[in-house]
Amino acid sequence: MATTTTVEVVVPDGLSPGDEFNVEFDGTSFSIVVPAGVAGGQPLALELPASTPQPTGTTSVEIVVPDGLTPGDEFTVEWGGTSYSIAVPDGVASGQALTIELPELPSGAEEPAAAPEPASVAAAAAEEEEDTMYQAAGEHYLGKVVQVLRSNGEYAPATIIEFNFATETYTVDLGGGMLKYCVESGSIAPADHVAAMVGDFKVGLRVMVPHLGMFISGRDPEREDVVGEISGYTPESQYEVRLDTGVSKNYIWAHQIRPLRRQKK
Repeated sequence: MATTTTVEVVVPDGLSPGDEFNVEFDGTSFSIVVPAGVAGGQPLALELPASTPQPTGTTSVEIVVPDGLTPGDEFTVEWGGTSYSIAVPDGVASGQALTIELPELPSGAEEPAAAPEPASVAAAAAEEEEDTMYQAAGEHYLGKVVQVLRSNGEYAPATIIEFNFATETYTVDLGGGMLKYCVESGSIAPADHVAAMVGDFKVGLRVMVPHLGMFISGRDPEREDVVGEISGYTPESQYEVRLDTGVSKNYIWAHQIRPLRRQKK
Protein backbone atom coordinates (compact mmCIF):
# COMPACT_ATOMS: atom_id res chain seq x y z
CA MET A 1 0.00 0.00 0.00
CA ALA A 2 1.27 3.49 -0.85
CA THR A 3 2.81 5.62 1.89
CA THR A 4 0.45 8.32 3.16
CA THR A 5 0.81 11.55 5.08
CA THR A 6 -1.71 13.34 7.29
CA VAL A 7 -2.92 16.67 5.90
CA GLU A 8 -5.32 18.96 7.75
CA VAL A 9 -7.74 21.01 5.66
CA VAL A 10 -10.69 23.25 6.47
CA VAL A 11 -14.04 22.27 4.97
CA PRO A 12 -15.26 25.17 2.76
CA ASP A 13 -18.12 27.23 4.15
CA GLY A 14 -21.59 26.15 3.10
CA LEU A 15 -20.80 22.46 2.75
CA SER A 16 -22.48 19.69 4.73
CA PRO A 17 -22.01 15.91 5.09
CA GLY A 18 -22.10 14.19 1.68
CA ASP A 19 -20.92 17.28 -0.27
CA GLU A 20 -17.66 17.14 -2.22
CA PHE A 21 -14.78 19.60 -2.50
CA ASN A 22 -11.35 19.48 -4.08
CA VAL A 23 -8.01 19.54 -2.28
CA GLU A 24 -4.77 20.32 -4.13
CA PHE A 25 -1.81 18.50 -2.58
CA ASP A 26 1.64 17.89 -4.00
CA GLY A 27 0.51 18.74 -7.52
CA THR A 28 -2.50 16.39 -7.48
CA SER A 29 -6.21 17.22 -7.12
CA PHE A 30 -8.16 15.03 -4.68
CA SER A 31 -11.97 14.86 -4.46
CA ILE A 32 -13.04 14.80 -0.79
CA VAL A 33 -16.46 13.90 0.57
CA VAL A 34 -17.46 15.74 3.75
CA PRO A 35 -17.96 12.95 6.34
CA ALA A 36 -20.84 12.75 8.80
CA GLY A 37 -20.48 15.06 11.79
CA VAL A 38 -18.36 17.65 9.95
CA ALA A 39 -19.63 20.95 8.51
CA GLY A 40 -18.28 23.92 6.60
CA GLY A 41 -15.54 25.86 8.40
CA GLN A 42 -14.41 22.87 10.51
CA PRO A 43 -10.95 21.26 10.21
CA LEU A 44 -10.68 17.79 8.69
CA ALA A 45 -7.65 15.48 8.85
CA LEU A 46 -7.01 13.53 5.64
CA GLU A 47 -4.63 10.71 4.80
CA LEU A 48 -3.19 11.60 1.37
CA PRO A 49 -0.51 9.80 -0.67
CA ALA A 50 2.99 10.96 0.17
CA SER A 51 5.18 12.07 -2.72
CA THR A 52 7.59 9.44 -4.02
CA PRO A 53 11.03 10.33 -5.38
CA GLN A 54 11.08 9.68 -9.12
CA PRO A 55 13.87 7.72 -10.77
CA THR A 56 16.56 9.95 -12.29
CA GLY A 57 17.39 7.68 -15.23
CA THR A 58 16.99 4.31 -16.89
CA THR A 59 19.10 1.21 -17.25
CA SER A 60 19.10 -1.58 -19.84
CA VAL A 61 17.83 -4.94 -18.58
CA GLU A 62 17.83 -8.18 -20.55
CA ILE A 63 14.87 -10.50 -20.08
CA VAL A 64 13.62 -13.68 -21.73
CA VAL A 65 10.11 -13.71 -23.22
CA PRO A 66 8.04 -16.40 -21.43
CA ASP A 67 6.99 -19.51 -23.33
CA GLY A 68 3.72 -19.41 -25.23
CA LEU A 69 3.68 -15.66 -25.90
CA THR A 70 3.53 -13.99 -29.33
CA PRO A 71 3.92 -10.37 -30.53
CA GLY A 72 1.31 -8.15 -28.86
CA ASP A 73 0.94 -10.35 -25.75
CA GLU A 74 1.84 -8.82 -22.39
CA PHE A 75 3.84 -10.19 -19.48
CA THR A 76 5.06 -8.79 -16.17
CA VAL A 77 8.65 -7.96 -15.19
CA GLU A 78 9.58 -7.60 -11.50
CA TRP A 79 12.33 -5.01 -11.06
CA GLY A 80 13.39 -3.30 -7.85
CA GLY A 81 10.20 -4.39 -6.08
CA THR A 82 7.95 -2.92 -8.79
CA SER A 83 5.95 -4.73 -11.51
CA TYR A 84 6.17 -3.51 -15.11
CA SER A 85 3.86 -4.64 -17.92
CA ILE A 86 5.79 -5.39 -21.11
CA ALA A 87 4.29 -6.04 -24.56
CA VAL A 88 6.10 -8.54 -26.79
CA PRO A 89 7.33 -6.50 -29.81
CA ASP A 90 7.02 -7.59 -33.43
CA GLY A 91 9.69 -10.02 -34.55
CA VAL A 92 10.25 -11.44 -31.06
CA ALA A 93 9.01 -14.88 -30.01
CA SER A 94 8.81 -16.77 -26.72
CA GLY A 95 12.17 -17.95 -25.39
CA GLN A 96 14.07 -15.12 -27.06
CA ALA A 97 16.09 -12.49 -25.21
CA LEU A 98 14.72 -8.94 -25.14
CA THR A 99 16.48 -5.80 -23.92
CA ILE A 100 14.24 -3.19 -22.28
CA GLU A 101 14.79 0.13 -20.50
CA LEU A 102 13.73 0.21 -16.84
CA PRO A 103 14.14 2.92 -14.15
CA GLU A 104 17.46 2.99 -12.38
CA LEU A 105 17.30 1.48 -8.92
CA PRO A 106 17.63 4.02 -6.08
CA SER A 107 21.10 4.50 -4.68
CA GLY A 108 21.90 1.73 -2.21
CA ALA A 109 19.08 -0.50 -3.41
CA GLU A 110 19.82 -4.19 -3.68
CA GLU A 111 20.58 -5.40 -7.21
CA PRO A 112 18.81 -8.56 -8.38
CA ALA A 113 20.63 -11.60 -7.04
CA ALA A 114 20.97 -13.08 -10.52
CA ALA A 115 22.37 -10.00 -12.28
CA PRO A 116 23.68 -10.13 -14.98
CA GLU A 117 21.18 -12.93 -15.67
CA PRO A 118 17.76 -11.90 -17.09
CA ALA A 119 15.35 -10.30 -14.64
CA SER A 120 12.66 -12.64 -13.34
CA VAL A 121 9.40 -12.54 -15.32
CA ALA A 122 5.86 -13.76 -14.80
CA ALA A 123 3.46 -14.24 -17.72
CA ALA A 124 0.18 -12.35 -17.33
CA ALA A 125 -2.76 -14.76 -17.68
CA ALA A 126 -5.12 -14.12 -20.60
CA GLU A 127 -8.03 -14.39 -18.17
CA GLU A 128 -8.18 -14.09 -14.40
CA GLU A 129 -8.04 -17.48 -12.75
CA GLU A 130 -10.98 -18.33 -10.54
CA ASP A 131 -8.78 -18.80 -7.50
CA THR A 132 -7.19 -15.32 -7.72
CA MET A 133 -6.88 -13.87 -4.22
CA TYR A 134 -7.85 -10.25 -3.55
CA GLN A 135 -7.10 -8.16 -0.49
CA ALA A 136 -10.36 -7.78 1.41
CA ALA A 137 -11.54 -4.25 2.15
CA GLY A 138 -14.78 -4.14 4.13
CA GLU A 139 -17.64 -5.23 1.87
CA HIS A 140 -15.42 -5.00 -1.22
CA TYR A 141 -11.79 -5.65 -2.18
CA LEU A 142 -8.87 -3.55 -3.38
CA GLY A 143 -8.70 -3.32 -7.15
CA LYS A 144 -12.44 -3.90 -7.60
CA VAL A 145 -13.99 -1.96 -10.49
CA VAL A 146 -17.26 -0.33 -9.38
CA GLN A 147 -19.65 2.55 -9.95
CA VAL A 148 -19.47 5.31 -7.33
CA LEU A 149 -22.22 7.82 -6.57
CA ARG A 150 -21.10 11.43 -7.07
CA SER A 151 -22.56 14.38 -5.20
CA ASN A 152 -24.56 15.42 -8.28
CA GLY A 153 -26.55 12.17 -8.10
CA GLU A 154 -24.79 10.53 -11.06
CA TYR A 155 -22.76 7.31 -10.94
CA ALA A 156 -19.24 7.22 -12.37
CA PRO A 157 -16.85 4.29 -12.97
CA ALA A 158 -14.08 3.93 -10.40
CA THR A 159 -11.59 1.46 -8.93
CA ILE A 160 -11.26 0.82 -5.18
CA ILE A 161 -7.65 1.44 -4.13
CA GLU A 162 -7.77 1.77 -0.34
CA PHE A 163 -9.96 1.06 2.69
CA ASN A 164 -9.85 3.01 5.96
CA PHE A 165 -10.66 0.49 8.69
CA ALA A 166 -11.06 3.27 11.29
CA THR A 167 -13.83 5.13 9.42
CA GLU A 168 -14.96 2.20 7.23
CA THR A 169 -14.74 4.36 4.13
CA TYR A 170 -13.02 3.86 0.78
CA THR A 171 -10.65 5.72 -1.49
CA VAL A 172 -11.48 5.22 -5.18
CA ASP A 173 -9.66 6.15 -8.38
CA LEU A 174 -11.98 7.97 -10.78
CA GLY A 175 -9.38 8.05 -13.55
CA GLY A 176 -7.57 11.02 -15.04
CA GLY A 177 -5.56 11.48 -11.85
CA MET A 178 -8.69 12.14 -9.76
CA LEU A 179 -9.13 10.32 -6.45
CA LYS A 180 -12.19 10.40 -4.21
CA TYR A 181 -11.81 9.93 -0.46
CA CYS A 182 -14.18 9.05 2.39
CA VAL A 183 -16.58 7.10 0.14
CA GLU A 184 -19.10 5.10 2.17
CA SER A 185 -20.11 1.59 1.12
CA GLY A 186 -23.66 2.73 0.41
CA SER A 187 -22.34 5.00 -2.36
CA ILE A 188 -20.68 2.08 -4.19
CA ALA A 189 -22.56 0.00 -6.77
CA PRO A 190 -21.54 -2.88 -9.08
CA ALA A 191 -19.59 -1.97 -12.22
CA ASP A 192 -22.60 -2.77 -14.42
CA HIS A 193 -25.01 -0.69 -12.32
CA VAL A 194 -27.39 1.57 -14.25
CA ALA A 195 -29.40 4.02 -12.14
CA ALA A 196 -33.12 3.49 -12.78
CA MET A 197 -35.44 6.41 -13.38
CA VAL A 198 -38.37 6.66 -10.96
CA GLY A 199 -40.75 9.40 -11.94
CA ASP A 200 -38.72 12.57 -12.54
CA PHE A 201 -35.59 11.40 -10.69
CA LYS A 202 -33.06 8.57 -10.58
CA VAL A 203 -32.70 6.08 -7.77
CA GLY A 204 -29.65 7.13 -5.75
CA LEU A 205 -29.98 10.83 -6.57
CA ARG A 206 -28.73 12.98 -3.68
CA VAL A 207 -31.53 15.33 -2.60
CA MET A 208 -32.78 17.64 0.14
CA VAL A 209 -36.29 17.23 1.57
CA PRO A 210 -38.24 19.09 4.29
CA HIS A 211 -37.32 18.35 7.89
CA LEU A 212 -39.56 16.19 10.12
CA GLY A 213 -43.20 15.93 9.03
CA MET A 214 -43.57 19.10 6.97
CA PHE A 215 -44.76 17.28 3.86
CA ILE A 216 -48.45 18.23 3.60
CA SER A 217 -48.04 21.89 2.72
CA GLY A 218 -44.57 21.61 1.21
CA ARG A 219 -41.22 22.89 2.39
CA ASP A 220 -41.23 24.85 5.64
CA PRO A 221 -38.73 27.76 5.20
CA GLU A 222 -38.23 27.97 8.96
CA ARG A 223 -37.02 24.38 9.15
CA GLU A 224 -33.64 22.97 8.15
CA ASP A 225 -33.90 20.63 5.18
CA VAL A 226 -32.35 17.18 5.52
CA VAL A 227 -30.13 15.32 3.06
CA GLY A 228 -30.50 11.81 1.68
CA GLU A 229 -30.94 9.86 -1.54
CA ILE A 230 -33.98 8.66 -3.46
CA SER A 231 -34.54 4.98 -2.74
CA GLY A 232 -38.06 4.24 -4.04
CA TYR A 233 -41.23 5.35 -5.82
CA THR A 234 -44.90 4.47 -5.26
CA PRO A 235 -47.79 4.05 -7.72
CA GLU A 236 -49.25 7.21 -6.16
CA SER A 237 -46.30 9.21 -7.62
CA GLN A 238 -44.67 9.68 -4.22
CA TYR A 239 -41.05 9.04 -3.31
CA GLU A 240 -39.10 7.32 -0.58
CA VAL A 241 -35.87 9.01 0.54
CA ARG A 242 -33.23 7.31 2.65
CA LEU A 243 -31.63 10.02 4.82
CA ASP A 244 -27.95 10.11 5.69
CA THR A 245 -28.99 9.35 9.28
CA GLY A 246 -30.27 5.95 8.12
CA VAL A 247 -33.95 6.91 8.52
CA SER A 248 -36.26 6.45 5.53
CA LYS A 249 -38.95 9.06 4.77
CA ASN A 250 -41.96 8.01 2.71
CA TYR A 251 -44.79 9.71 0.83
CA ILE A 252 -42.73 12.66 -0.41
CA TRP A 253 -44.07 14.60 -3.40
CA ALA A 254 -41.83 15.61 -6.32
CA HIS A 255 -42.24 19.35 -5.58
CA GLN A 256 -40.79 18.78 -2.08
CA ILE A 257 -37.55 17.37 -3.50
CA ARG A 258 -34.55 19.53 -4.32
CA PRO A 259 -31.60 17.79 -6.09
CA LEU A 260 -28.37 18.41 -4.21
CA ARG A 261 -25.76 19.99 -6.43
CA ARG A 262 -22.04 20.44 -5.83
CA GLN A 263 -21.06 23.84 -4.48
CA LYS A 264 -19.23 25.99 -7.03
CA LYS A 265 -16.27 27.87 -5.63
